[in-house]
Amino acid sequence: MWPMLAGLGPLLSTGALGSFARGGDSANWSYDNGAARLGPREMVRVSDAPYRLHSAVPPIAVLISARTASSGEAIAIAFRGNPNTRGFGTGRGCSGDGPRAANSADDPRSPHPHAYVQRSAGILLTEGAAKPIGERSESFRRRRL
Repeated sequence: MWPMLAGLGPLLSTGALGSFARGGDSANWSYDNGAARLGPREMVRVSDAPYRLHSAVPPIAVLISARTASSGEAIAIAFRGNPNTRGFGTGRGCSGDGPRAANSADDPRSPHPHAYVQRSAGILLTEGAAKPIGERSESFRRRRL
């Protein structure tokens, strides 16, 4: 997820794009000037200067399907609420190897079987029976999550 987030970052909104949550703990993930971050921690950075968009708010189409899983789910969440962005597709795969919350504060990347990834303003994906993120083409445009 981290390399994709860093590469696609110029297309994304600023601030928290999503979070990992477990129990009462959560950690926001974001993009900032070429770097994908988990809280204040830089997870990965693009090797060259970050790409600068020609248009401040370009039109973006996000395609998802039952095969969208793991890091793809997290990136789809990052685009939720993005201006001039529209989603197309029918749900997602809910992969068991997707991003998970931390086992401990010392390692925010360690897996845990009862973890969640969520958009900061409300969408929640879980392992197992999760809520789909885009059943209709209108879902990205009309609902701010």
